[in-house]
Amino acid sequence: MKIGLITIFHVPNNGALLQCYALSTYLKGLGHEVFLYDVPFFQSLEWVHNLKERIFSRKMLKFIRTYLPHYTSDLSTQADVYMVGSDQVWNPAIVMSQLGNYMLAFAPKGSKKVSYAASFGIDKLPDDINTDEVANLLKDFQYITVRETSGVLICENQLGVKVNHVLDPTFLLKDYSEIIGNESNRNESNNLVAYKLNYSYDWYLNAKSIAEQLGCKLKELNGRRLKKSGDLHGFNVKDKSVREWLTAIANAKYVITDSFHGCVFSIIFGKRFVIVPGIKSRSTRLTSLLAELDLSERIVNDFSDWKQVLQTPIDYEKVNQKLDVLRERCYSHLDLMLQN
Repeated sequence: MKIGLITIFHVPNNGALLQCYALSTYLKGLGHEVFLYDVPFFQSLEWVHNLKERIFSRKMLKFIRTYLPHYTSDLSTQADVYMVGSDQVWNPAIVMSQLGNYMLAFAPKGSKKVSYAASFGIDKLPDDINTDEVANLLKDFQYITVRETSGVLICENQLGVKVNHVLDPTFLLKDYSEIIGNESNRNESNNLVAYKLNYSYDWYLNAKSIAEQLGCKLKELNGRRLKKSGDLHGFNVKDKSVREWLTAIANAKYVITDSFHGCVFSIIFGKRFVIVPGIKSRSTRLTSLLAELDLSERIVNDFSDWKQVLQTPIDYEKVNQKLDVLRERCYSHLDLMLQN
Protein backbone atom coordinates (compact mmCIF):
# COMPACT_ATOMS: atom_id res chain seq x y z
CA MET A 1 0.00 0.00 0.00
CA LYS A 2 0.94 3.64 -0.35
CA ILE A 3 1.35 5.07 3.15
CA GLY A 4 1.39 8.82 3.74
CA LEU A 5 3.19 9.40 7.03
CA ILE A 6 3.05 12.63 9.01
CA THR A 7 5.57 12.93 11.81
CA ILE A 8 8.15 15.33 13.19
CA PHE A 9 11.28 14.92 11.09
CA HIS A 10 12.29 18.18 9.41
CA VAL A 11 13.84 19.54 12.61
CA PRO A 12 17.39 19.74 14.00
CA ASN A 13 16.88 16.85 16.40
CA ASN A 14 18.58 13.46 16.05
CA GLY A 15 15.87 11.59 17.94
CA ALA A 16 13.16 12.95 15.66
CA LEU A 17 15.13 11.95 12.57
CA LEU A 18 15.83 8.47 13.90
CA GLN A 19 12.25 7.68 14.91
CA CYS A 20 11.15 8.68 11.40
CA TYR A 21 13.91 6.55 9.88
CA ALA A 22 12.95 3.53 11.99
CA LEU A 23 9.22 3.65 11.28
CA SER A 24 9.55 4.33 7.56
CA THR A 25 12.28 1.67 7.22
CA TYR A 26 10.14 -0.92 8.99
CA LEU A 27 7.10 -0.10 6.84
CA LYS A 28 9.15 -0.29 3.64
CA GLY A 29 10.51 -3.63 4.85
CA LEU A 30 6.93 -4.90 4.87
CA GLY A 31 6.70 -4.01 1.18
CA HIS A 32 4.78 -0.74 1.45
CA GLU A 33 5.51 2.49 -0.39
CA VAL A 34 6.07 5.31 2.11
CA PHE A 35 6.22 9.07 1.71
CA LEU A 36 6.25 11.89 4.28
CA TYR A 37 4.02 14.92 4.75
CA ASP A 38 6.21 17.86 5.72
CA VAL A 39 4.15 20.14 7.96
CA PRO A 40 6.07 23.01 9.60
CA PHE A 41 4.73 24.04 12.98
CA PHE A 42 7.24 26.53 14.39
CA GLN A 43 5.28 29.75 14.33
CA SER A 44 5.67 31.80 17.49
CA LEU A 45 9.34 30.80 17.67
CA GLU A 46 9.98 30.52 13.94
CA TRP A 47 13.14 32.64 14.06
CA VAL A 48 14.64 30.30 16.65
CA HIS A 49 13.77 27.29 14.52
CA ASN A 50 15.23 28.90 11.41
CA LEU A 51 18.47 29.72 13.21
CA LYS A 52 18.84 26.18 14.55
CA GLU A 53 18.04 24.69 11.16
CA ARG A 54 20.59 26.93 9.46
CA ILE A 55 23.28 25.77 11.87
CA PHE A 56 22.22 22.13 11.66
CA SER A 57 20.88 22.00 8.12
CA ARG A 58 23.81 20.52 6.19
CA LYS A 59 24.04 17.38 8.29
CA MET A 60 20.28 17.17 8.84
CA LEU A 61 19.44 17.49 5.16
CA LYS A 62 22.12 14.96 4.21
CA PHE A 63 20.50 12.43 6.55
CA ILE A 64 17.02 13.19 5.20
CA ARG A 65 18.18 12.79 1.60
CA THR A 66 20.11 9.58 2.35
CA TYR A 67 17.83 7.68 4.71
CA LEU A 68 14.27 9.05 4.69
CA PRO A 69 11.51 8.67 2.10
CA HIS A 70 10.64 11.56 -0.21
CA TYR A 71 8.46 14.24 1.34
CA THR A 72 5.89 16.76 0.22
CA SER A 73 4.25 19.82 1.74
CA ASP A 74 1.16 19.21 -0.41
CA LEU A 75 -1.42 17.75 1.97
CA SER A 76 -3.72 16.91 -0.93
CA THR A 77 -1.29 14.16 -1.99
CA GLN A 78 -3.34 10.99 -1.70
CA ALA A 79 -2.44 7.76 0.07
CA ASP A 80 -4.06 4.37 0.69
CA VAL A 81 -3.32 4.77 4.41
CA TYR A 82 -2.81 8.03 6.29
CA MET A 83 -0.58 7.45 9.29
CA VAL A 84 0.56 9.78 12.03
CA GLY A 85 3.84 8.61 13.42
CA SER A 86 5.69 8.99 16.65
CA ASP A 87 7.41 11.70 18.68
CA GLN A 88 5.37 14.42 20.37
CA VAL A 89 3.05 14.86 17.40
CA TRP A 90 0.01 15.45 19.65
CA ASN A 91 1.65 17.86 22.08
CA PRO A 92 -0.16 21.20 21.58
CA ALA A 93 2.81 23.13 22.97
CA ILE A 94 5.01 21.74 20.19
CA VAL A 95 2.82 21.45 17.09
CA MET A 96 0.68 24.43 18.10
CA SER A 97 -1.85 25.44 15.43
CA GLN A 98 -0.98 22.36 13.35
CA LEU A 99 -2.48 19.94 15.90
CA GLY A 100 -5.44 19.26 13.62
CA ASN A 101 -3.17 18.28 10.73
CA TYR A 102 -1.15 16.04 13.02
CA MET A 103 -4.46 14.37 13.83
CA LEU A 104 -5.01 13.86 10.09
CA ALA A 105 -7.77 16.44 9.69
CA PHE A 106 -6.52 16.98 6.12
CA ALA A 107 -7.13 13.36 5.06
CA PRO A 108 -10.17 12.89 2.77
CA LYS A 109 -13.42 11.84 4.40
CA GLY A 110 -13.72 8.07 4.54
CA SER A 111 -9.97 7.48 4.17
CA LYS A 112 -8.08 5.07 6.39
CA LYS A 113 -6.45 6.88 9.33
CA VAL A 114 -4.13 5.20 11.81
CA SER A 115 -1.45 6.18 14.32
CA TYR A 116 1.69 4.46 15.47
CA ALA A 117 3.14 5.49 18.86
CA ALA A 118 1.73 9.01 18.77
CA SER A 119 2.75 10.97 21.84
CA PHE A 120 1.19 13.81 23.79
CA GLY A 121 4.36 14.16 25.85
CA ILE A 122 2.32 15.47 28.81
CA ASP A 123 0.14 14.06 31.60
CA LYS A 124 -3.07 15.80 30.53
CA LEU A 125 -4.34 18.10 27.83
CA PRO A 126 -4.27 21.77 28.86
CA ASP A 127 -7.50 23.58 29.67
CA ASP A 128 -7.38 25.74 26.54
CA ILE A 129 -7.67 22.71 24.25
CA ASN A 130 -11.16 21.92 22.93
CA THR A 131 -11.33 18.27 23.90
CA ASP A 132 -14.57 17.73 21.96
CA GLU A 133 -12.86 18.76 18.71
CA VAL A 134 -9.84 16.59 19.46
CA ALA A 135 -12.05 13.62 20.38
CA ASN A 136 -14.00 13.94 17.14
CA LEU A 137 -10.78 13.93 15.12
CA LEU A 138 -9.51 10.80 16.85
CA LYS A 139 -12.84 9.00 16.64
CA ASP A 140 -12.41 9.17 12.86
CA PHE A 141 -9.34 6.90 13.13
CA GLN A 142 -9.60 3.20 12.35
CA TYR A 143 -6.69 2.29 14.65
CA ILE A 144 -4.84 4.29 17.31
CA THR A 145 -1.68 3.42 19.19
CA VAL A 146 0.16 5.77 21.55
CA ARG A 147 3.65 5.73 23.02
CA GLU A 148 3.08 6.33 26.73
CA THR A 149 0.73 5.08 29.42
CA SER A 150 -0.11 8.74 30.07
CA GLY A 151 -1.32 8.95 26.45
CA VAL A 152 -3.63 5.99 27.04
CA LEU A 153 -5.12 7.79 30.05
CA ILE A 154 -5.55 11.08 28.14
CA CYS A 155 -7.39 9.29 25.33
CA GLU A 156 -9.59 7.22 27.61
CA ASN A 157 -10.29 9.75 30.39
CA GLN A 158 -10.28 13.11 28.60
CA LEU A 159 -11.30 12.12 25.08
CA GLY A 160 -13.35 8.95 25.49
CA VAL A 161 -11.26 7.10 22.90
CA LYS A 162 -9.88 3.58 23.34
CA VAL A 163 -6.26 3.17 22.23
CA ASN A 164 -3.36 0.71 22.41
CA HIS A 165 0.04 1.23 23.98
CA VAL A 166 3.18 0.51 21.92
CA LEU A 167 6.92 1.17 21.91
CA ASP A 168 8.65 4.08 20.22
CA PRO A 169 9.36 3.14 16.56
CA THR A 170 13.13 3.16 17.15
CA PHE A 171 12.60 -0.16 18.93
CA LEU A 172 11.06 -1.69 15.80
CA LEU A 173 14.58 -2.09 14.42
CA LYS A 174 17.33 -4.06 16.10
CA ASP A 175 19.96 -3.22 13.51
CA TYR A 176 21.26 0.30 12.85
CA SER A 177 24.32 -0.78 10.87
CA GLU A 178 23.02 1.05 7.78
CA ILE A 179 23.81 4.26 9.67
CA ILE A 180 26.73 3.40 11.96
CA GLY A 181 28.36 0.48 10.16
CA ASN A 182 28.85 -3.12 11.13
CA GLU A 183 28.52 -3.63 14.89
CA SER A 184 31.29 -6.24 14.86
CA ASN A 185 33.74 -3.50 13.83
CA ARG A 186 32.92 -1.35 16.88
CA ASN A 187 34.87 -1.39 20.10
CA GLU A 188 33.58 0.00 23.37
CA SER A 189 35.47 3.13 24.33
CA ASN A 190 36.21 4.41 27.81
CA ASN A 191 33.87 7.34 27.20
CA LEU A 192 31.19 8.65 29.49
CA VAL A 193 28.76 10.18 27.00
CA ALA A 194 26.74 13.17 28.19
CA TYR A 195 23.77 14.46 26.20
CA LYS A 196 21.58 17.20 27.63
CA LEU A 197 18.50 18.61 25.92
CA ASN A 198 17.84 21.25 28.56
CA TYR A 199 20.97 23.18 29.40
CA SER A 200 22.30 23.46 32.94
CA TYR A 201 25.89 24.46 33.62
CA ASP A 202 25.88 22.65 36.97
CA TRP A 203 24.66 19.49 35.21
CA TYR A 204 27.71 19.50 32.95
CA LEU A 205 30.07 20.14 35.83
CA ASN A 206 28.54 17.15 37.60
CA ALA A 207 28.99 15.00 34.49
CA LYS A 208 32.65 16.05 34.32
CA SER A 209 33.11 15.16 37.98
CA ILE A 210 31.52 11.71 37.54
CA ALA A 211 33.68 11.00 34.48
CA GLU A 212 36.80 11.81 36.49
CA GLN A 213 35.67 9.61 39.39
CA LEU A 214 35.02 6.69 37.03
CA GLY A 215 38.30 7.18 35.18
CA CYS A 216 36.51 7.93 31.92
CA LYS A 217 36.89 10.47 29.17
CA LEU A 218 33.91 12.79 29.00
CA LYS A 219 32.34 12.93 25.53
CA GLU A 220 29.68 15.62 25.25
CA LEU A 221 27.22 15.40 22.36
CA ASN A 222 25.66 18.85 22.46
CA GLY A 223 26.77 21.45 19.94
CA ARG A 224 26.63 24.55 22.09
CA ARG A 225 29.76 26.46 22.99
CA LEU A 226 30.08 27.05 26.69
CA LYS A 227 31.86 29.68 28.74
CA LYS A 228 34.90 28.43 30.62
CA SER A 229 35.33 25.82 27.93
CA GLY A 230 38.96 25.41 28.96
CA ASP A 231 37.77 23.99 32.27
CA LEU A 232 35.50 21.54 30.47
CA HIS A 233 38.05 20.11 28.05
CA GLY A 234 36.04 18.34 25.33
CA PHE A 235 32.85 20.31 25.81
CA ASN A 236 33.53 22.93 23.15
CA VAL A 237 32.29 20.87 20.20
CA LYS A 238 30.22 21.36 17.07
CA ASP A 239 26.86 19.75 16.42
CA LYS A 240 27.07 16.03 15.84
CA SER A 241 25.57 14.38 12.79
CA VAL A 242 23.06 11.58 13.36
CA ARG A 243 25.77 9.04 12.60
CA GLU A 244 28.24 10.65 15.02
CA TRP A 245 25.61 10.96 17.72
CA LEU A 246 24.44 7.36 17.37
CA THR A 247 27.96 5.95 17.13
CA ALA A 248 29.01 7.79 20.28
CA ILE A 249 26.23 6.10 22.25
CA ALA A 250 26.91 2.72 20.64
CA ASN A 251 30.58 2.94 21.66
CA ALA A 252 30.05 4.48 25.12
CA LYS A 253 30.92 2.83 28.40
CA TYR A 254 28.36 4.96 30.28
CA VAL A 255 25.64 7.42 29.26
CA ILE A 256 24.13 10.30 31.23
CA THR A 257 21.19 12.04 29.56
CA ASP A 258 17.80 13.68 29.94
CA SER A 259 16.86 12.72 26.37
CA PHE A 260 14.21 10.11 25.60
CA HIS A 261 16.02 8.85 22.52
CA GLY A 262 19.33 9.03 24.34
CA CYS A 263 17.72 6.61 26.79
CA VAL A 264 16.25 4.44 24.01
CA PHE A 265 19.57 3.94 22.23
CA SER A 266 21.40 3.33 25.50
CA ILE A 267 19.00 0.40 25.95
CA ILE A 268 19.23 -0.78 22.34
CA PHE A 269 23.04 -0.81 22.54
CA GLY A 270 23.08 -2.35 26.03
CA LYS A 271 24.75 0.52 27.92
CA ARG A 272 24.85 1.42 31.58
CA PHE A 273 23.02 4.72 31.79
CA VAL A 274 21.44 7.19 34.14
CA ILE A 275 18.50 9.46 33.29
CA VAL A 276 18.39 12.89 34.87
CA PRO A 277 14.97 14.34 33.92
CA GLY A 278 14.88 17.85 32.50
CA ILE A 279 11.36 19.25 32.17
CA LYS A 280 9.34 17.11 34.58
CA SER A 281 6.03 17.77 32.79
CA ARG A 282 7.51 16.13 29.67
CA SER A 283 9.12 13.17 31.42
CA THR A 284 6.18 10.79 31.03
CA ARG A 285 7.76 9.17 27.97
CA LEU A 286 10.84 8.30 30.03
CA THR A 287 9.03 7.05 33.12
CA SER A 288 6.60 5.01 31.01
CA LEU A 289 9.33 3.25 29.03
CA LEU A 290 11.58 2.49 31.98
CA ALA A 291 8.71 1.18 34.07
CA GLU A 292 7.82 -1.30 31.31
CA LEU A 293 11.38 -2.61 31.28
CA ASP A 294 11.78 -2.64 35.09
CA LEU A 295 14.48 0.02 34.82
CA SER A 296 12.83 2.81 36.81
CA GLU A 297 15.81 2.91 39.17
CA ARG A 298 17.88 4.40 36.34
CA ILE A 299 16.03 7.72 36.79
CA VAL A 300 17.70 9.89 39.42
CA ASN A 301 17.46 13.52 40.47
CA ASP A 302 20.22 13.78 43.05
CA PHE A 303 23.77 14.11 41.73
CA SER A 304 25.04 12.06 44.64
CA ASP A 305 23.26 9.00 43.19
CA TRP A 306 24.65 9.22 39.64
CA LYS A 307 27.85 7.26 40.24
CA GLN A 308 26.17 4.42 42.10
CA VAL A 309 23.51 3.99 39.43
CA LEU A 310 26.07 4.03 36.61
CA GLN A 311 28.15 1.39 38.37
CA THR A 312 25.12 -0.85 38.89
CA PRO A 313 24.99 -3.49 36.11
CA ILE A 314 21.85 -3.93 34.01
CA ASP A 315 20.63 -7.45 33.29
CA TYR A 316 20.23 -6.94 29.55
CA GLU A 317 19.31 -10.58 29.00
CA LYS A 318 16.17 -9.94 31.02
CA VAL A 319 15.60 -6.49 29.46
CA ASN A 320 15.91 -7.88 25.93
CA GLN A 321 13.49 -10.69 26.72
CA LYS A 322 10.93 -8.07 27.75
CA LEU A 323 11.73 -6.00 24.67
CA ASP A 324 11.21 -8.99 22.36
CA VAL A 325 7.74 -9.57 23.81
CA LEU A 326 6.86 -5.89 23.48
CA ARG A 327 8.26 -5.75 19.93
CA GLU A 328 6.11 -8.67 18.84
CA ARG A 329 3.08 -6.87 20.23
CA CYS A 330 4.05 -3.77 18.24
CA TYR A 331 4.49 -5.78 15.05
CA SER A 332 1.04 -7.29 15.59
CA HIS A 333 -0.55 -3.86 16.04
CA LEU A 334 1.05 -2.64 12.81
CA ASP A 335 -0.13 -5.75 10.96
CA LEU A 336 -3.68 -5.16 12.18
CA MET A 337 -3.77 -1.46 11.35
CA LEU A 338 -2.43 -2.07 7.84
CA GLN A 339 -4.85 -4.84 6.91
CA ASN A 340 -6.98 -4.03 3.88
